[in-house]
Amino acid sequence: MGQVDAVASYKHEAIARGLPYITLPKEINLGDPVFSDFYKRANYTLEADQKIINGAPVFFSVTIPNTAKNLDGAISFVNFILSKNGSQLLESQGLNPINLTSEGNVSKIPLSLKGLV
Repeated sequence: MGQVDAVASYKHEAIARGLPYITLPKEINLGDPVFSDFYKRANYTLEADQKIINGAPVFFSVTIPNTAKNLDGAISFVNFILSKNGSQLLESQGLNPINLTSEGNVSKIPLSLKGLV
């Protein structure tokens, strides 16, 4: 009683908990933007408003809020995450390599990070 045979979660969650996991093929794991059009073929409808939600790649993001009390520390953290050591750390925890893009107001990106985007 109280045991689970299987659970759907992100790979990094299983790794963080030391649990065994299987990796789904790229064609269905929502992790490869190359398959965006294929992912869209799957969908579900929200009961409340009948809105249709199509499959799409899952992305994790990083940002520095306007209200950051330690802007220098926040910039240092993002620089670390984008560095070779930071990327290796993320990958060791089951996260995909970082794909640098910028969304939102690019003019608000701190100067020390602009060269990375």
